[in-house]
Amino acid sequence: MIQVKENCPGCGLCLEVCPVKALALERGKAVVGNQCIDCGLCIPHCPVRQLETGPEPAPTRQKKTKTEVTDDGA
Repeated sequence: MIQVKENCPGCGLCLEVCPVKALALERGKAVVGNQCIDCGLCIPHCPVRQLETGPEPAPTRQKKTKTEVTDDGA
């Protein structure tokens, strides 16, 4: 997931290149929305290098289900 660092100046250049419009300005700083596809196109457009690829979110756990196996003689 793309992350915005603390010193984002809020110039908005990253917003212009996002193909899915996942970035917005809030309180003078860029924020990344859930629709981000992690393409990274915004990163090189930040003139002060305040965008980076952050850690991957933890995988969601799937509930294990008990599977019953039966022998039907086939």
